[in-house]
Amino acid sequence: MAQASSIDELVGQWRAERPDLDLDAMATVARLLHLGAAVRRELGALAAEYDVLVPEADILFTLRRSGPPYRLLPSELSEALLVSSGTLTNRLDRLESKGLVERHPNPDDRRSVEVALTEPGRRLADEAVTAHVENERRMLAALSPPERKALDELTSKLLAGLAEEG
Repeated sequence: MAQASSIDELVGQWRAERPDLDLDAMATVARLLHLGAAVRRELGALAAEYDVLVPEADILFTLRRSGPPYRLLPSELSEALLVSSGTLTNRLDRLESKGLVERHPNPDDRRSVEVALTEPGRRLADEAVTAHVENERRMLAALSPPERKALDELTSKLLAGLAEEG
């Protein structure tokens, strides 16, 4: 509730200074920004319980959901995670040092490698994704099923609209 009152205060200050502006959009975007920050904090706290960062968990989850043999090319990971190859390399180095992934020569192209989940990486991904889904359910518990459906529809529509502009 403190977040909402700080947003209301911010908008109220702008209304006092610039009564000519329609500030409803500012208030909505501020709420979305605060919500995004809160979700990132929650996700980060859970990832830390598994001794990984959220971007590292994203790699583990991407490999795990790819199905057996839980291997992908770095280019496939980069594309799926929307990160550069340099960023991915650093994350893979950290995961490899923890024994959660391995790099293997690509049998189809000896100039490249495949990234594979290790057995400890697969077990961690399975345990962490179970906790992750429960954490997301908990974060959304304040909303009823119809409210969640409406939120899904509205955020999908907003994302599609922003994608058209970009």
